[in-house]
Amino acid sequence: MRNLTLGQYLPRDSVIHRLDPRSKFLFFLVLVSFFILFNSIETHLAGLLVLFILMIMAKLHLVNLLTLVRTFRLFFYITFLVHLIFTPAEGGYQWHWFSVSLEGAWNGLLFSLRLFLLVFSGALLTWTTQPIEFTNALERFLEPLNRRGIPVRNFTLMMMIALRFIPTMIDEIENTRKAQLARGARFGGGLLKRIKALLPLIIPLFAQSFRRAETLSLALEVRAYTPDHPRTYYKPLKYHTGDWILTLLTGSLLTGLVYFKMTF
Repeated sequence: MRNLTLGQYLPRDSVIHRLDPRSKFLFFLVLVSFFILFNSIETHLAGLLVLFILMIMAKLHLVNLLTLVRTFRLFFYITFLVHLIFTPAEGGYQWHWFSVSLEGAWNGLLFSLRLFLLVFSGALLTWTTQPIEFTNALERFLEPLNRRGIPVRNFTLMMMIALRFIPTMIDEIENTRKAQLARGARFGGGLLKRIKALLPLIIPLFAQSFRRAETLSLALEVRAYTPDHPRTYYKPLKYHTGDWILTLLTGSLLTGLVYFKMTF
């Protein structure tokens, strides 16, 4: 768990890191829509190439991507097996409602690749954007909802706290696991044994989480924090040349998505 990097900010001096979080958020939102709307291996490989280029531009290492794949490999396996077994097709092995065929294997590979691209896109956004910048950008996008009485600032505050505490939670899980190992706990064996062994980790983690949440709420109350009042920003968000270029590319991609979807 200590190698989990999804949701963590990886500081680098790169062009991607210096971009405005609003332009990055819009670009990745359109890119994810591209992965969902187009169901072909060609478009998925093109999107994978784009993400690799962005990772290189962000000066990130391949070990971060390998850690991400290793962390979510179980979900990729499950996605592949579900499509392999439950895809109805002719010419394959059929037994009751189970069906194994080349079409099912192809669908499993395609949807596993799509899931990987979605995870990779979200990870790349969080790796290159500080949590407070991300929540400020999201608050700007959802600002019109304040007029409808929706507490946008409360939502963005909860998201910022959740993102900032991901590394802390990972460290606590690792420290608790080491403490349980020192007391003679065993986390190996079969699936049922591993599930039972997680209880000594989950219960202290929940207790520490509630304790930290209470401490944080008291700290906000002592500092007279009120999310309903207008706020100022230590680092105001400003668009620069790179942000306008990325926004133009995002608009072009969105226009192409709408055109091809309506035409074909």
